[in-house]
Formats: sequence, structure tokens, C-alpha cells
Amino acid sequence: MQKKKLLFIINPISGVSRKAGIPDLISEYIDANKYEPEIYFSGYRGDAAREAADARERNIDIVVAVGGDGTINEIASSLIGSETALGIIPLGSGNGLARHLEIPINSIKAMKYLNTNRYTLIDTAFLNEKPFFNVAGVGFDAYVGYLFATIQGRGLKSYAKATWRALKSFKPFRVRIVADVPLYDGEAFLLSFANSNQFGNNCYINPDGIIHDGKIEIVLVRPFPALVTPIILWRLFTKTIKKSKYVEVFSINSATIETFEPAYVQLDGDVLGKMNKITLRVEQESLRVLA
Repeated sequence: MQKKKLLFIINPISGVSRKAGIPDLISEYIDANKYEPEIYFSGYRGDAAREAADARERNIDIVVAVGGDGTINEIASSLIGSETALGIIPLGSGNGLARHLEIPINSIKAMKYLNTNRYTLIDTAFLNEKPFFNVAGVGFDAYVGYLFATIQGRGLKSYAKATWRALKSFKPFRVRIVADVPLYDGEAFLLSFANSNQFGNNCYINPDGIIHDGKIEIVLVRPFPALVTPIILWRLFTKTIKKSKYVEVFSINSATIETFEPAYVQLDGDVLGKMNKITLRVEQESLRVLA
């Protein structure tokens, strides 16, 4: 049996976990009878995307993203529509896509899973023609991402700190959502564009999300009283957010969103800056993933 070519692209700075020991784990746990592994450490923003595109041209069978949702986004964006599959060793702060796909968070178990060579096809969503695979959004979650980037350290503790700061300073915004017909025109606390079911860390913004159905969900959270904040947070972690009277969900394959003032936008955890017009679309089952 001919061995498959396997390229690990490691982001050395993502998440909270050290990456120095990953090459040793690859040597120990990747089945040498099935794979010929290569290792590459990315060095700057865009480097992982460039290396993944080169791997696609070289007909590498699988490119493994070692990092978080941002690293996965860079690599997967270069593999859309190709025969080269994406593998994931989740070492980010939230690991939302990996958790949705039930990829083990433990690195050794995730590597052993790569040995099963089981594939699935997932959708690619596009925000202003920039691809995303987990969750994008405008409003509160993007503002949290903006603050998170200013905090020293990573992980759930730093994210909780950024969320607390955001809750004290964020102001709702007016938004208009149009798909085939107008869907909403009014105030919003946040809009999440969910391809998967969660932000990460088992915080479920779209509990019933299906990642291969050719649709994404726009999850609208309207402004709510401060006293309701603990209940909203509880619902996010108990998969009951859709039961809140402040939440409305629209399942779409394309839409246009306009904010009346520029608002922060995030895409798979990376803040793109402020925008006031967003287009969304989906390409169904356009990415091969070991999951």
C-alpha cells in the first residue's frame, strides 16, 4: 500500500499549549505504515495559508492544522474544493470547530484519530468573500475578540476577562438583515453567523447546527436587561440559547447585513475590524476533513 503524504503545519503561538513537543508526538503516534509525515512551523500571519496552498499543488494528501480556529481557517482556506484533506490537532484557546466535529482535544488521541483515515465533507461559509468554517459575527462577540487580543495570555480565563470588560462597555447597534426577503430591522446585541454549533469551550451559540447542510444560521441576540446576563450565559453552555425570548435564528444560504454604524466583525475568532455591510454565502460540502 502506498503511503499517504501528511504535512503538519504548526502555529507556535496559538492557544495556551506549548507546541515544542509536537514533533516527538508525531514520530511516536502517527502510523508510519500509512503516512510519510512532514512538519512545518508557521512564522507569520498568512504563512500557514501559503504553505497549505503549496502542499495542495504538491498533491499532499492531508494537511494537518496544529493550532486553533484561526490557524485552521488559514490552512483550510487554501484547501477548499481540493482533494487535499484537512486534519486538526486542536491546540487553540476555544477549539470550536474541533469540538463540533468531535475531534479529541487531547493531542495524542487526536493524532491516533488521524490514523483512522476517516473523512467527511463540510460546508465553507463566506463573509464578504472571506471563507470561514466555524463561527463569524458582528457585534458583541467581535468586540470581545477585539478586547481579547489586547489581553496578555490566552485560554478560557483570558476570554472570560475580555467578556466581562465587554459587558461593561459594549453598546447595542441597529442592523438590517435581508435574505430572499427582509428578515429583521432593529436593535441587536450580537449577530453570529454559525457554520458549526459553538464559539468554542462548549459555548453553544447554535446548538442544532449541521455543518454540511448548505446553510448557516444567523443567530440574533436582541438587547436584554443586565439582570438577564447570567441566564443568557447559562443558556449558552446548556444548549438552550434558542429558548430565550431575546434570541431569533434565521437559517440561510445567502444574506446581506447592514449596520447603521460600523461595528466590529470577527471571522473564526480573528477580528477583521469595523464594517457596516456584510454579505454571506455558503458552498456546501466543499472541504474534506478527517473527522
